[in-house]
Amino acid sequence: MGKTDRSRLRRSVIEIFALACHASNGAESARQWLCALHALLGGASPLDRMDTIVGMEEVTTMLAHVEHGMPVYLPIPIQVTPRGPLAVAACR
Repeated sequence: MGKTDRSRLRRSVIEIFALACHASNGAESARQWLCALHALLGGASPLDRMDTIVGMEEVTTMLAHVEHGMPVYLPIPIQVTPRGPLAVAACR
């Protein structure tokens, strides 16, 4: 992964955290939501899914639905990956 890709990924994580803070009314509740296991994510947490651009799009879609009081669903099948270092560090 190049420097530009890492920068884009980092910016996306920050934007998703800001959206989670807004949708859940605060940083602590956003952290809890991002770390909680979710059935629609195959038992993974939203943070677990944020290791790829597709996963970030899934989490962003979920947060947009939460923020607007819409049902939360994902229209595409997903595969669960093991908890990445980002999820492990953030969810301690």
